[in-house]
Amino acid sequence: MYARPDHGDPVGQAEHFLRHARFTRDERTLVPFVDLEWPYPGVSTGPCYNLTPEQLRAWIHAFVDRIEAEIHRKPMIYTNAYWWNPCTGNDPSFAGYPLDIANYAKGPPKLPAGWTTFALWQYVPGDPGRRGAHDRDVVNGGMSGLSRLAWPPPEARR
Repeated sequence: MYARPDHGDPVGQAEHFLRHARFTRDERTLVPFVDLEWPYPGVSTGPCYNLTPEQLRAWIHAFVDRIEAEIHRKPMIYTNAYWWNPCTGNDPSFAGYPLDIANYAKGPPKLPAGWTTFALWQYVPGDPGRRGAHDRDVVNGGMSGLSRLAWPPPEARR
């Protein structure tokens, strides 16, 4: 889900997602995730959505807390250290959420403040600027790591 911190109302945006997302709680569907990174082209806002780190942290907490209250699982956060650290003031308080890290370096990704590992790592093999280059994802923990992000939670599958 792509959220817009500059539009305010994090709880309302989370509820909109919950009403309209058609995710299925099965073994093939991952928990929802929120995309928090630089605004996409055409969005007239600063890189941190014109919010202070304190305002942005409060917005993110309200948004993910509402999703978690409804689905009873922590949603995943998609971000990168180069946006997260300056925009949230190096906030480590989200480290308990699964991390989908965007990092296009050839080696392991630089993690945002607080996280010690990632659930997914999005990258582009070779030269990201070459024609036909496509994103790929590494799943931390292979199939069992992927299974931990799906429905129902692993402990409920026994």
